[in-house]
Amino acid sequence: MELPRITDLAARQAIDSTRLFREFVRVRRELAAFEGSLFFKKVGAYEYLLHKVRGIIYPKGKRSSATEAECAEFHATKHRLKTRLAILKKNVETNQRMNKAVHAGAVPTKVIEVLTQLEQHGLADKSVILGWPALYAYGQSSGVKLDSVELEGQKGTLLASHLDTLRVLVQSPKDGSADLLLLQHSLRAVAEVDASAARHSSWWDLHVRFAPSMSKAAAKRKASATIKAPPEDDLTAAKARKVMLLRGKAAASRHVTHIDAWANLLGRAPTYEQVVIGKTGKMALMRTLDPKVFVSWEHARQLRRGMYADSEQTEQQIRLVEELLESSMVTTKLDDAASEALNNEILALTAADEVAPDHV
Repeated sequence: MELPRITDLAARQAIDSTRLFREFVRVRRELAAFEGSLFFKKVGAYEYLLHKVRGIIYPKGKRSSATEAECAEFHATKHRLKTRLAILKKNVETNQRMNKAVHAGAVPTKVIEVLTQLEQHGLADKSVILGWPALYAYGQSSGVKLDSVELEGQKGTLLASHLDTLRVLVQSPKDGSADLLLLQHSLRAVAEVDASAARHSSWWDLHVRFAPSMSKAAAKRKASATIKAPPEDDLTAAKARKVMLLRGKAAASRHVTHIDAWANLLGRAPTYEQVVIGKTGKMALMRTLDPKVFVSWEHARQLRRGMYADSEQTEQQIRLVEELLESSMVTTKLDDAASEALNNEILALTAADEVAPDHV
């Protein structure tokens, strides 16, 4: 398979900009730990240190040398991180314009938007992108111009028929159901998100279906006319999870144990994290399957699905990842023993669950 490469100029720009973006994400996540405000308030004869976050006040203790030091450290660290983040944000914006100018990335804008929303809702480090978008992560790190890789013996490119859907496995925190509902609302202009829960684990399976291409103005008009934002007061963890489970009730069947097994296997498998660059130059952090896990899982999907129209395309995608692994253009966290154990586990699940191919 011929693997066209991006230009040296684009490669240098991609290396510099993705390194900068990783630092930007690190600082932004660190700053998130300092959300809200910390202050002293007199209550009766005493003063207490209070932490206000999203309208909720948490007491930190009576005023003392320890709480005064804690308050001072909070404000000093938060100010330092905000200053650092502001500088990094300007540099990121400059680099994103450079990315576009030199064609450093090829990820579809709608995929970048999903990744951005996952990050903004605090779900990025709890999510795993499944299927075809993983190729963009592997291609970005190896310098392959993925949108130019052609299908062997057929017309079209390797990813041409997959751009209307995206699948994300999300490990839900305690209040994650509310986060998932907010994610659905945030993506309403570009996609519909169906969420189903694995009944005996904390994993959610999100199926993202992208809307047909339209202008931003038209998308906003459509979204505002059809979907009303849910009041935040209603987004309690219990109520949100109940809503999600009701939506997924139709999918429940006697195969639920196998569904949970797949979710748990993919959720604990090694991951591959890479900053990816979109066609517009915008960057996002993608967390997807380790390339060896991708190969094993996609082979299993092929066995379960049988001969569909896109089976040859999927086989070529698998061969592409295998070539990248063999040439060390991408690396895996699995040694030979771990890889064999994973393959055996996947084959066992495939054999046990072969009567329900739509659930993998």
